[in-house]
Amino acid sequence: MRFGIKSRFKKLASTTRETVTNTFRPRLLGSPENIAVVFREPHDMPIGDRIALYGLIRGLRPARYLEIGVRWGGSARIVSTAMEANGKGKAVGLDPDLSAFRPRKQELFGRFAGVEGFSPEDTPRAIEALGGAPDFVFIDAVHTYAAVKVDLAGVVQHLAPKATILLHDAFHQGIDQAVKEFLQEHTDFSDAGIVSRHPTEGDPVSYSGLRMLQIGNHDFLAELKDAHLRNDLPEPQLNPDFWNYDPYANLVGNPLGRKN
Repeated sequence: MRFGIKSRFKKLASTTRETVTNTFRPRLLGSPENIAVVFREPHDMPIGDRIALYGLIRGLRPARYLEIGVRWGGSARIVSTAMEANGKGKAVGLDPDLSAFRPRKQELFGRFAGVEGFSPEDTPRAIEALGGAPDFVFIDAVHTYAAVKVDLAGVVQHLAPKATILLHDAFHQGIDQAVKEFLQEHTDFSDAGIVSRHPTEGDPVSYSGLRMLQIGNHDFLAELKDAHLRNDLPEPQLNPDFWNYDPYANLVGNPLGRKN
């Protein structure tokens, strides 16, 4: 009985702490960021991987996010929080057993839903729940060559144009091999490489790290136009006269930024 009371008290204290943190969280760059979620939420991922995941969701601003492998829901909470800061996005996670899912409903801002099932056979059902083709997929399920092969094959046919695939535990040699073969078979994808380099040393295999793949090549002008549109700014005009524009360089009168 004593243990039960103590446990409930700890949970109440943790909830109160979190409420206070959310209420008084700092505003960064004019946005109500809540990046502290990467530190608060219990997670198997090292902190560098968590921060990278939050940053990628904030930076790429996906509209529909699919997660293969949910487990406790740490990534679900990080992604939902980043989407809430973006002001857009819906997420669905596919996992054969969601009984251990931890985040409370209010911690997901109505942006995340779980679907019980296996990849790849139940992937179409998860995408149906998502309401459209995902433009961001996070694969973090069974970490073997065989499993990642079928996970990739299960999602590639459903992706939106210019979609991103992110894989966790990229330092596992079996996952690396599966990715190499995928890129050989799907030449429309480009390899952004390992974007979070925090390997967990192991014997015989290592874990952690994030590997990013994207459909197509970077379209500078399209992305620049989209950013202007989101911020109610006029469409940017490309002009060689602006190639060396920079307030400091203009001030010193030298495109290299050096004072004469």
